Amino acid sequence: MDPEVSLLLLCPPGGLSQEQVAVELSPAHDRRPLPGGDKTITAIWETRLQTQPWIFDAPKFRLHSAILASSSPQPQLLLNLGLTSYRDFLGTNWSSSASWLRQQGATDWGEKQAYLADPLGVGAILVTADDFLVFLRRSQQVAEAPGMVDVPGGHPEPQALCSGGIPQHKDLPGELVVRELFSSVLQEICDEVNVPPHTLSQPLLLGIACNETSAGRASAEFHVQSSPSNYYELLGVHPDASAEEVKRAFFTKSKELHPDRDPGNPALHSRFVELNEAYRVLSREESRRKYDHQLHSASPPESSGTRAQPKYTQETHSSWEPPNAKYWAQFHRVRPQGPESRQQQHKHNQRVLGYCLLLMVAGMSLHYVAFRKLEQVHRSFMDEKDRIITAIYNDTRARARANRARIQQERQQRPQPQKGPSPSPEGPGIVPQDSSP
Repeated sequence: MDPEVSLLLLCPPGGLSQEQVAVELSPAHDRRPLPGGDKTITAIWETRLQTQPWIFDAPKFRLHSAILASSSPQPQLLLNLGLTSYRDFLGTNWSSSASWLRQQGATDWGEKQAYLADPLGVGAILVTADDFLVFLRRSQQVAEAPGMVDVPGGHPEPQALCSGGIPQHKDLPGELVVRELFSSVLQEICDEVNVPPHTLSQPLLLGIACNETSAGRASAEFHVQSSPSNYYELLGVHPDASAEEVKRAFFTKSKELHPDRDPGNPALHSRFVELNEAYRVLSREESRRKYDHQLHSASPPESSGTRAQPKYTQETHSSWEPPNAKYWAQFHRVRPQGPESRQQQHKHNQRVLGYCLLLMVAGMSLHYVAFRKLEQVHRSFMDEKDRIITAIYNDTRARARANRARIQQERQQRPQPQKGPSPSPEGPGIVPQDSSP
């Protein structure tokens, strides 16, 4: 096993569902005050803010202990939780004196984590539809393990369970805490991996691991299965595929996912059932047309191949607002259903449409003016070009005519040679003979 990770709790094979987990939230499970006071925590936090101003403090659940009872028909897990904060986490678990605090906690309280914040984290072993595991590289803008490879995860948020103010132990029922624990891991997957919530299975708690690099901070690890978001993805075909292509894809996939290939794998059987349902719907023209209509509607189709998001996922994450809540709210909030809300939404849509039309008209006008100006510039350029070419042509013709006139004049002024008796064919000193008698 990795020396940087220790196993605090291993759940039975198959994991524990939400119904098998209970929470007891009590001030007795909070962190003990530091021996010399908490001034060092404040100093560490202020130093962190100077170098990393983007981090912010928020309440967290603190894991004190976990008790697994297997005597009942179904195993039951009891989590003893307290409250802490991210500020205390950086000031204790990530401080340079974390090792000394663990030793002192074992000496003073018989518990080495007594002085540490130990906020409970959540992590997801996310399995894709084609049996791959999802890993992420952490941002450089985080306080813990920047740039490292990790699984999707985060922290359950106590502020998601209260309307406002600082969460108090008495205001957080154990049942709601359990819901937040299980729903937060789904929310983290949706935010970090960007997958639709209805494609995720219900989380199963596999165990609790402790990260020794952060002085034993605990994290609840869950198993989450991701299924294809629609029947076309399940079969691996394009939405425009023909009936013959759908049929061939079904036969290929059915050989891969047939339960006889691995009888001990129940997930294989469920996926094979989903595959048959997908082929049953897409192989018939009428059912495929209805399915396509549902697929392109606002709400995703409910079928055996998809898993509905639990109702509490929206509820438990609706009240806490981090600094970027306004940005993320547009992706997570539910569409209003009341008449007044619909009317407001309709007016908002009309304003947006009006702005879009104004921008479109302004853009078209700008393009028209720009093209007219460009046309004028082009026309001026072509006119100037024609003028220059004409001038060069005329000048060349004038020069040619002048040269021809000059050459003719020179020829006329040149003296003509006079014609005389042709010279005797005999050479000099030769006198012709007298031909007289």
